[in-house]
Amino acid sequence: MTTNDDWQGAWRVVRFNWPFYLAAASASIALLAVQQLQTSTTLRALCLAAALLVSWQTIISLLASHWVYDRSPLRDWRFLSALLPQEQPCIINIHSGYDETTSHLIRIFPGASLKVIDLYPALGRREPSIVRARLFYPPTQKPISTAITDWPVDAGSVDLVLIAFAAHELRAAEQRVALFKQARSVLNRGGKIVLVEHVRNGANFLAFNLGMLHFYSAQEWLRCSEKAGLKLQSRAKITPLVEILTLCP
Repeated sequence: MTTNDDWQGAWRVVRFNWPFYLAAASASIALLAVQQLQTSTTLRALCLAAALLVSWQTIISLLASHWVYDRSPLRDWRFLSALLPQEQPCIINIHSGYDETTSHLIRIFPGASLKVIDLYPALGRREPSIVRARLFYPPTQKPISTAITDWPVDAGSVDLVLIAFAAHELRAAEQRVALFKQARSVLNRGGKIVLVEHVRNGANFLAFNLGMLHFYSAQEWLRCSEKAGLKLQSRAKITPLVEILTLCP
């Protein structure tokens, strides 16, 4: 039996992107209405096919979001504990307006020194979905910085920098490189950066159609990280839609 919590992640995606889902539902209804008014068999078939295509794409995107946020390890983020065996690690968590990970980090690492960076004020262009996400779910922890660089953190003092579904909101490549350079500068020996992102690939195209273009390819993330002086330590997937890159100096 499923509960409301089983669909919490997908429901949040709908809340953040409700104009898209409303438009898709309206388009499907309108196409079906037009289809009923057509006398041409060909036009009736085309309207029906278009309505089914819009509905199918909408359902697929919802199921993909449910898979990622409600049915994968991203539901509780406990996989991070294997990456950070220290009992009292120093962690920096970076988000871009919607903080979906701090509460999980507090639960997974109760003895951690946890600092939050909120990049929302530094975004040159804000996606409407991020604006709505911040409105519906305001950050609960005060950030130590809202800048891409110049964080008030000692160099070499951090065990883990987590950047989850946040860096792609920086639309300029130089900003992404600057973020990686700043994160690299605060890592201690053995420290790592964990980047979690949807990527621009075939699976995300099937799930989100042209919405895939809002993401960047894994190759682009590797290029930015290399320019920042980082090396790829490991690369993994959580579903075919999300990649996790573990980076180190």
